[in-house]
Amino acid sequence: AIAENAALIAVGSEQENIVFTPLNPVLGWQGIQFQSSAAASRLEYCLLEWAVSEEAQMGGAVHIENASPSIANCLIQHNTAINGAGIYCLNGNPVISNNTFLNNTAADYGGAIYIEASSPIISGNQIGENTADRGAGIFCYETDVSIDNNYLFENSSTYGAGISCIRTEGIIQANQLVLNDANQGGGLYLQDC
Repeated sequence: AIAENAALIAVGSEQENIVFTPLNPVLGWQGIQFQSSAAASRLEYCLLEWAVSEEAQMGGAVHIENASPSIANCLIQHNTAINGAGIYCLNGNPVISNNTFLNNTAADYGGAIYIEASSPIISGNQIGENTADRGAGIFCYETDVSIDNNYLFENSSTYGAGISCIRTEGIIQANQLVLNDANQGGGLYLQDC
């Protein structure tokens, strides 16, 4: 875990990503946890894969709590958790931009991204083939969001396969929602918004 006031700066390049993966994908690893960490924290051009959340079952690859890291140009794939298999955020203001989220699985909420009580910017991401009961692509709860210019494709869930929001405010604009599959709200599901 990245502790209070500490920062993690992991910046790779387009040609050479920094790789976060376990020796054994079946056993997985615990992912990266930003807990009250410094705002300077950032992940750029990283590969985060095969994380399995065990601590409170929140956040597979990245767990954000009371922190506001920047996560850009990363590939986040094959992660699992109860909520937020790719990224889980509680009480944070992260900037999540130009990433690719593929094949992440959450048992309950937020296959790729779970946001609660936060004010994130989620922009320019490709989010596909993720699964969850609600919000396989992006799930937001009691949040003030900016979700724009994302491409959400072939995600599957019971409610809101692309984007699912409950008691959420903010702006959702210029996103492409393609072939997302759900019982209710394949592309977009809003409740009490």
